[in-house]
Amino acid sequence: NVTSITITNAAPTGNAAGLLLYIKQGGSGSYTVSFPSSFKWAGNTTPTVTATLGSSDIYSAITRDAGTTWAAQTYGQGFLSL
Repeated sequence: NVTSITITNAAPTGNAAGLLLYIKQGGSGSYTVSFPSSFKWAGNTTPTVTATLGSSDIYSAITRDAGTTWAAQTYGQGFLSL
């Protein structure tokens, strides 16, 4: 399980910075991810990582305040061939 994610070196306040987060379910599957509290999710709903072994999820986020808050959304989930 991933219990913490740290993002460093975001662009200074007033400049936009974005990221894509790629998560692939390994081992025996069913691992969980705890996203940073600075991620503010679309619809105010934190996604659940796909539990299927070998599946990949992609999330995107953007900040304009040097990483204090990130507008986050699910880009796609459940990719089996990545």
